[in-house]
Amino acid sequence: MKKTGIVIALCLVSASALLGCSAITGASASNAPVYQSVSVTTGDIVQTVSGPGVLKFADSLDQETTANVKITNVAVKAGDTVHAGDPIAEFDAVALSTDIANLYTSVTQLRQQAQALALSFQSGKTIAAGMKGRIKEVYVKEGDSVAEVVAEKGGIALISVDGLMTVQIQAAGLTANDEVTVVSGNYECKGNVSKIEGGAVTVSFPDKKVLSGSTVEVYAGGELIGSGLAQIDLPYLVPADDGIVTRVNVKANDYIAPFMPVAHVKYMTSDDAYQAVQDQLAQAQRDLDAAKALKEQGAILAEQDGIVASILPEGSYPNGTKFMSVYPQGEFEFTVAVDELDIFSIVLGQAATIQFDGVPERTFDAVVTKISSVGQVSNGFTTYTVTLRATDDGTLKSGLNGTVNIIINQRAGVLILPVEAIQEDSSGSFVTLAGSEQVKTPVTVGISDGSSIEILSGLAEGDQVVIRAAADIMANAQ
Repeated sequence: MKKTGIVIALCLVSASALLGCSAITGASASNAPVYQSVSVTTGDIVQTVSGPGVLKFADSLDQETTANVKITNVAVKAGDTVHAGDPIAEFDAVALSTDIANLYTSVTQLRQQAQALALSFQSGKTIAAGMKGRIKEVYVKEGDSVAEVVAEKGGIALISVDGLMTVQIQAAGLTANDEVTVVSGNYECKGNVSKIEGGAVTVSFPDKKVLSGSTVEVYAGGELIGSGLAQIDLPYLVPADDGIVTRVNVKANDYIAPFMPVAHVKYMTSDDAYQAVQDQLAQAQRDLDAAKALKEQGAILAEQDGIVASILPEGSYPNGTKFMSVYPQGEFEFTVAVDELDIFSIVLGQAATIQFDGVPERTFDAVVTKISSVGQVSNGFTTYTVTLRATDDGTLKSGLNGTVNIIINQRAGVLILPVEAIQEDSSGSFVTLAGSEQVKTPVTVGISDGSSIEILSGLAEGDQVVIRAAADIMANAQ
């Protein structure tokens, strides 16, 4: 594993590599220091941890048998590409039909057991209205769960307590207590103006026939003055707690007294034996449904797209057997060994790029998904396995070798210089500004990618900096 990090080095540029560079004015050609000058520029620096690794498929997905089956022909093998819905194996239809018949018998027997146990735990109760008035809506029917209805509606029935319905219209020229005619379909009755607020007029009328939410028309002097939706003037929801409805005693627009029943319910208490039978019944029903579905489709079909990792041969297998494993198509993982000196720079979610030996002209995006906490020691060095999820466009194949660059730090639009321009002494980092005086200038440096280094302070864009030859540096050091 190689880390491209901050590099502060003396320039080791050979004189032969610097032919054609300028010499300091006034010195003899043989003694003149040889140097290059470079400009401080603005650019980007990406610091990475890199290393070789191998691409492999992501974790495989298992497909299980959905019934007791006898496989008679397997149509695919490891390495084949399959798509959801592709036939992958044939089965013995006669054997499956026998299993379905047995499952029907089990379901019937378990259902009878559950019913017998339920009767021993069953008790009944009547839910009374609790208020007098007219039933306007009934929310339950036979077989309903009271708890579910109450959770949705707030009660099992809705009663109009004061005998009145109301409708609000927009009209002018009316006063309180004016008599009007209310019409809903073929039903007609008298009503009165009960409230006026601005242009909004509320009309009250008897609740004997009209249901809540019905559209009603209001007439005055034989002329239509408005229409709206009927509402219960004083509604009351009949409360209840739990149970299963066995009988409903009322219907919409019935008049009811407080003690009269709205519905009858039954309650069931159960023990472990009853719950065990219910669980067995539910599982048997699921098994029956799955076996019937398998028989109807006529073959075992692939459940997802991918590459076959493994598949069982012909034979008899019970329900729930892992029959085939599939690598999800296009989902790859790249593993790399990261040195202990670099591992703490790696975090989940870091972006990376991978270049594969077989596709050298391209790079593929990746992201860190796993970091092992268990080190592997070899020859005194400890490494940790880092796993990345690689992005595939249909090009990649399992087993490709490549090199990953995990981005641990990056800077955009910063001042940069070649690392060779940075020198060090006891005072810290410095550069030599180009010119006749060649001024030594202290600088503060940031990250480096191995070839360029970030300048945090001490220089400005466009400044000319000397890269001195190795011989000149050595002479000055003496």
